[in-house]
Amino acid sequence: MSRKLSTVSGAEKERTTKNLRLLFETYRGSNPGVDASGLIRFADECELLDSSLTLEKTNLIFSRVKLGKKTELNINRYEEACRQLAVEKGTTFTELVANCSRIKGIGEGDAAGKTVDPATLSIREIKKLLTEKGVDFSGCVEKSEMVALLVRSGASAKVTGLAALRYSSMEMLESVEDSEYEVQYTSKRSLGISLERANEWGVVKVAPAEVEIGSVLTRVNDGSVLNKTYAEAMTMLKHATWPLTMRFRRSPTKSGTLWKRSRGRTGAARNWKRRHVVLTSGIFEYFTKEPEKGGELKGQYVLENDPGSQTMVTMAPEAIMGPGEHGIMIVKGDDRLVLKVGYY
Repeated sequence: MSRKLSTVSGAEKERTTKNLRLLFETYRGSNPGVDASGLIRFADECELLDSSLTLEKTNLIFSRVKLGKKTELNINRYEEACRQLAVEKGTTFTELVANCSRIKGIGEGDAAGKTVDPATLSIREIKKLLTEKGVDFSGCVEKSEMVALLVRSGASAKVTGLAALRYSSMEMLESVEDSEYEVQYTSKRSLGISLERANEWGVVKVAPAEVEIGSVLTRVNDGSVLNKTYAEAMTMLKHATWPLTMRFRRSPTKSGTLWKRSRGRTGAARNWKRRHVVLTSGIFEYFTKEPEKGGELKGQYVLENDPGSQTMVTMAPEAIMGPGEHGIMIVKGDDRLVLKVGYY
């Protein structure tokens, strides 16, 4: 089966590249690349699987495009996998990426976008949608008035690109995970639980045996507090009705491979080094390779806030990243730790 050819503009090529990157980020999860199960999930959730593209064919494509004994596809091999999926579907690579981005609601383009509740949009986002629709909102005073006007106008409340990823992240936070557990108290009494504010989350610092230290408070009775401020969460807890049900999420335990930017001696050039990283109980460690394979511990970060020194995680400055790369920066006092995913 030959590839279906198409002629696209430079702007469309740029949009396809951005959308492909967003899809790649979605399906690689916390891994450096997309593994076989991720490619199958991509084909399934993007409605590609049918009699012309089966699970067996998808697995075969993965085996065909992966590099040697590697178990994950980097961004370039993922692109080739998408091109071969397009061949099997009898469509073009550009059309496949655009359609998958639209289905996932994370792409850019006229048909792309993630539909959200208009009330969750910022005032700036609402004004932008109303302006695009040609609706006059000069008479609106309250946000609720603009939301009502947006609904009446028939404009679709959609967000794209990074904004769509932000809303998807909020939905993921709200979803129930295996790492969550509930504690119920039937009669009103002192709980013996002490919560410390970490950004806007309430983290357990002192607690009885049934509550794990380091857990994050996620729900009070039927109300989620994950996307609320710390003050709002404490107000909900203070005025909660009894019997009381509290839901917590255990601190994460993760491991994998990232690239770390060397801190560099004075005047020395800084480079990137591949490191095996482990996050457990709020402690971030990085090794030369997996500890069980003899990896040497090269550094450790205790993510817990110290008195007068708050730990922050931000996007790494573009000035120190390569073209099209994204990374994170962990800041604690005067110390900086810059990390990125390696696609090679």
